[in-house]
Amino acid sequence: MLSRIVCLWMLVACAAIVFADEIGSDRAHDFDFSTVQTFAVKVGSSWGNSGSESAAKDAITKRLTQKGWKEGDEASSDVIVFLHGATQDKGTFLSFYNELPNYKWQDIGAPALADSDHYEYKPGTLLVDIFEAKSRKAVFRGVIVGGLSGSPEQQAKRIDKDAGKLFKDLPSSKGSAAKSKESGSKS
Repeated sequence: MLSRIVCLWMLVACAAIVFADEIGSDRAHDFDFSTVQTFAVKVGSSWGNSGSESAAKDAITKRLTQKGWKEGDEASSDVIVFLHGATQDKGTFLSFYNELPNYKWQDIGAPALADSDHYEYKPGTLLVDIFEAKSRKAVFRGVIVGGLSGSPEQQAKRIDKDAGKLFKDLPSSKGSAAKSKESGSKS
């Protein structure tokens, strides 16, 4: 009986490892994220599932507002967040940014992330790129491998959870730290 329980536990542990999403991010270390007050989120490259795209936008918006950033319109925001979903037909930087004039990915020194225009992401991968709005300089890249797989309900939960991990080390807005201390609120 004990051996069956141990085998079952090992099977569950292996399944959790196999189905866990691979998450990675890096940022431009010369950019002061604590000065960001406003952001806009948009789908840069559609992955053909409007429900999943909406869930991704909502999850990213939720996590960035928790950092003290305020959602705004693209024309007046400090940063613009682009979401890209890798598909069979679109999975490279070139394909993601062909439809976005004046934006292009520049290598920000992201270890384990693509630093080439020709890198191909697996279908089902969600990429989150943040650009400084005025300069259109890339300042952050997040990659969630497998984030867009499964049913729409599974995707929504997974993206929300993974977005929390993705932005865990991203500095909060200076204004949000002051407000938290003044109000005595807990984050």
